[in-house]
Amino acid sequence: MPHQKKQEGIPMLTIRPAAKTDYAAILNWNADQDEAYLFQWAGFTAYQHPLTEEQIAKQAKKEKVQSQFKSYIYENARSK
Repeated sequence: MPHQKKQEGIPMLTIRPAAKTDYAAILNWNADQDEAYLFQWAGFTAYQHPLTEEQIAKQAKKEKVQSQFKSYIYENARSK
């Protein structure tokens, strides 16, 4: 993980590749959303509406990043 400077009073975010443990959160973000919402962040080629864990896992395997999904998770560094 890259070195991060801590600054008082400024919320810091960590950006990291999503892992298999993040799939449920990704699905939750897409729950009750339409195709346009999915396209907004994923495009038309990799996924179909409704998004499933199987689609995410298949794409991760296809991209040969089995432990990482090609998206990024924003974490509030202060919550660690």
